[in-house]
Amino acid sequence: MLSFRFIHAADLHLEGAVSVGTEIPTALESRLLDVAYRTAERVFDTALREAVDFVVLSGNIIDPLQTGPCGMIFLIRQLERLSAAGITVYWAGGETDSPEDMPVGFQLPGNVRLFPSSGVQEYTFVRDNKPLARLIGMSRNRQNPKLQVGELLPDNGLFTIAVANGQVEPETLGSRRIPYWALGGRSRTTFNGNRQKVNLPLTLAEQLQSDNDKQTKQTKSTNNDSFAKDEPVPYIVHYPGAPVGMSPKDTGEFGVTLVEVFQNEEPTLTFISLATLRWLDLTVTAAEEDDIETLLNKIREQIKFHRAPQSDYDLMIRWRIDATNTNAVLLRQIRSRRFSEELLAELRGMYGKEPPIAWSLSLEVVEPNKLPADGNSKTILGDYLRLARHYLQNSSEPIDIDAMISESVREQPIAKRLTLCSKKKRQDEAADKKTATTESVKDKEIIYSQTSYQRRAQVTALREAVRLGSELLVGDKRRDVIEE
Repeated sequence: MLSFRFIHAADLHLEGAVSVGTEIPTALESRLLDVAYRTAERVFDTALREAVDFVVLSGNIIDPLQTGPCGMIFLIRQLERLSAAGITVYWAGGETDSPEDMPVGFQLPGNVRLFPSSGVQEYTFVRDNKPLARLIGMSRNRQNPKLQVGELLPDNGLFTIAVANGQVEPETLGSRRIPYWALGGRSRTTFNGNRQKVNLPLTLAEQLQSDNDKQTKQTKSTNNDSFAKDEPVPYIVHYPGAPVGMSPKDTGEFGVTLVEVFQNEEPTLTFISLATLRWLDLTVTAAEEDDIETLLNKIREQIKFHRAPQSDYDLMIRWRIDATNTNAVLLRQIRSRRFSEELLAELRGMYGKEPPIAWSLSLEVVEPNKLPADGNSKTILGDYLRLARHYLQNSSEPIDIDAMISESVREQPIAKRLTLCSKKKRQDEAADKKTATTESVKDKEIIYSQTSYQRRAQVTALREAVRLGSELLVGDKRRDVIEE
């Protein structure tokens, strides 16, 4: 028999804005501006459609200072929709929506229970004059922002839900005897604690003893209707995550959680996808036998697969073409900047005008870790490639790019970005006796070093230099390759 069900949501961030990092057309920009609002509306639509008993909001719903009156008016209207349907909202403020930051001029509807930041507050959910659940929680406090789990205590008899916002070590909550922790403030995560280990089949004597133990436990006083006071209570620590991603790193599905609690059973969690915008990192493999048209068809098929006509969300895509095992002719075609620019323009024109929009953000071509075969020849190209191979095989050996740049452009930003190593001057023993005013550069030893970031940048720069240098020195003709 179903006891009750509720929506658990967090991190709506109505003040949030989509961060694309590249230019987008005006038509798409207008759709991105209200992504947070359109997704939040779906959260409340879901609560109404599922006819839940109540909604739990675990913080970071809105920043009143960032959204201004429009954001607060929008949120209040959504809460009023739930109020009209008899749905109570239990809200624990987070970093952006502490009760002390709420504007004085806006009054929340009567169905909202906003947990205070000054201490723990307790509410009892009642349906048909019967208490079904106990909700305890607290909002984040600016003076003491850490989650104070020690103040959240269980109750004998009612299913307890702890509502809060912040980071916590789930393993430390095993002794709290609270079966469901409705938390917010991080990506979607679920931790199941105090689960019994899987045992081998029991003998007949062990089965009889087990049955006797179960009967004995049933006669004891219980907590949460199922467990003795000295018995660990299974518990769930759940972060539903944000209902929509706001930047290219937010790949995957986003949404809310429908929690169903049955009598004498553990809660059942169901993910409901709600995002009005999805971010994808898609890889297309260029095979040995492929030509340019075959590769383009693969890209179009990927878009068709992810962009179903009935889908109600837009797509933002970063493309990656894996050309590590393709032929030299196709590789030469797709490695050029012109190809990337033309392909992006074509994809944006075809799929970026009519909703649902599939907008291609960027294109990266992954090339083979190989050098042209000319690396063994006694030519300028051979010398160039042998030097490149040496540094690729000895990536920890820094290259002093700064010494190769003329003095007139050394202080320009682009020159500083080309720095692939750090250097410092160490004073030798002979120079120790000299004063600072008489020291010269010759009196010091220059020490070169690299950070891990500089080392990776050096390898990337070398591979690009090999490609460009080979094209300049051998022209645009097909060549075989050899391993580094």
